[in-house]
Amino acid sequence: YAPVVVPFMILIVGAIFIGIEGMINSLFNAKGRPLMPTVLSAAVIVPQIGALALFVPNGDIIIAAWITTGAFFAGAVLKLIAVKRVFGINLTDLMIPRKSDIVLISSGISRIVRRGR
Repeated sequence: YAPVVVPFMILIVGAIFIGIEGMINSLFNAKGRPLMPTVLSAAVIVPQIGALALFVPNGDIIIAAWITTGAFFAGAVLKLIAVKRVFGINLTDLMIPRKSDIVLISSGISRIVRRGR
């Protein structure tokens, strides 16, 4: 398994950006704009496929992992920019939890726990 450890570690970094994209996709869906994340994903996937077509046949799995992680990063950045432009939401408000967010989440969890008893 040793040859895949480095590519795996590179792709784990990309998983962070996939998580960010998932949250943003949910925001667009909730606000009635489900096509926006699809279009932005397509804008990233097309160059990613081209780059992978160049490097995967040569067997360079590490470069393929970097290309994939870069695509995840680019997708997250594009979608963050779209959130700012479409909804006017400040990116720091979106990404950094405030005290009021933590209070809201903890009260929601408390309600769920009480219902389960």
